Amino acid sequence: MPTIHMPPHSRKPLVARSPFVETIEALMIATLMLAVLICLAALVPGVWTFANDGAASVRIDEVRRCAAVADDAARLSCFDEIARRPLPHPAKGANPPAEVFGR
Repeated sequence: MPTIHMPPHSRKPLVARSPFVETIEALMIATLMLAVLICLAALVPGVWTFANDGAASVRIDEVRRCAAVADDAARLSCFDEIARRPLPHPAKGANPPAEVFGR
């Protein structure tokens, strides 16, 4: 196959893009950024769940400690002590204080 040699001055100059093409590119970039943000927002509930499991594991450890007590009266008082403590409030305040509702 023969090789075609083109002189360096025969290159065509680059054509400037039209405003329509630039607008379409900007919309595509904005759409891609929005999709990334939506994907990140979809991950937040899972991260929130795993971050809040620490308080639940503390309660489980306390219950296991009480269950290991051999004396019935001491075990019951250990469980009563856990039951008297209020549950930890979530960061967004889903469990309002009892005073708010007059209890």
